[in-house]
Amino acid sequence: SNVLLNQSIVAAGVGGEPDLLQAMMRQSGVNTGTDGIGGIHIRGGKTDQNLVLYDGVKLYHSAHAFGVNSLFNSSVIDQARLHKSGASGSLSGRLSSIMDIKIKEPDLQTNHAMVQVSTIASQATLEAPILKDKLGILLSGRRTHIDPIVKSISSRDKEENHANGNTNFFFNDFNIKMYGKLKNHGRLYLTVYSSDDSYDEITQRYKWDTDSGVVNVRDKASFGWENKLASIRYNFFIGNSSFANAILSTYRYGYNSLHNNSLTDSQNITKRKYSEFESGLNSQELKLGIETVKGNHHLKYGFSGNHRIYHLGNRTYDESTFVSD
Repeated sequence: SNVLLNQSIVAAGVGGEPDLLQAMMRQSGVNTGTDGIGGIHIRGGKTDQNLVLYDGVKLYHSAHAFGVNSLFNSSVIDQARLHKSGASGSLSGRLSSIMDIKIKEPDLQTNHAMVQVSTIASQATLEAPILKDKLGILLSGRRTHIDPIVKSISSRDKEENHANGNTNFFFNDFNIKMYGKLKNHGRLYLTVYSSDDSYDEITQRYKWDTDSGVVNVRDKASFGWENKLASIRYNFFIGNSSFANAILSTYRYGYNSLHNNSLTDSQNITKRKYSEFESGLNSQELKLGIETVKGNHHLKYGFSGNHRIYHLGNRTYDESTFVSD
């Protein structure tokens, strides 16, 4: 019921982009959404019934490009475990599955650098020791490079329909992980992750209006979403028989969409309709897990506390008429 995946078996997604979700979709009992996008469904469960942990931090949205690609840069993944059933109680919180993703620890001895270019995105990764054998850092960034192609095709398509404008879409993500060894045999980890998706469409055309004659109509629509997280994890020993893992994390998910429609007549009088919608989630969490070994007995226990603020939607609407300069 549990599947362990590492970097060597991450499957290729759309455009040849290495993608963890594509590897998950090839496992038994896992189905995809319509046309292979929209996340994963475990034995009939919904996508929001899957718990996604990114270095121990809960993610509430785990996809780029409307579900085509995952948020996870394969070059920084150490391992990923998919629990389809029988997960530990310490990982509870969803009904269908748990996807537990671990990020690589930076090398404390030597420098490593890597650049990868696929059909739709480019990425660069750097590992370097800050203090040799004591403190290291891992940096990785990825961004799509299909913007000029999308703009060119959309602009040509609008011209064929007697309009001007273009469509643009891109996504990017950035990872930082620091790892340090402490004098008391403890380990300290810092993880930072940021991702953005952005879609914009602008259309401008002229049309005949019975009241105003020839008018200039301009439409702009855009929407996007972001994931931001940061966590500090501290591993330490308690005596000779107990090991503790403490995580303090903060996470933000935000969604924004807007639509702006304006109509300007021959007298430079503009009628505008503008609407914007925002929603999101802010979460802070503290977790402490302890493992104790006494002879043949292995005991796990701990606690967690969290604080969440849900932004269920903030809508702005404006309809106005004014004289253009």
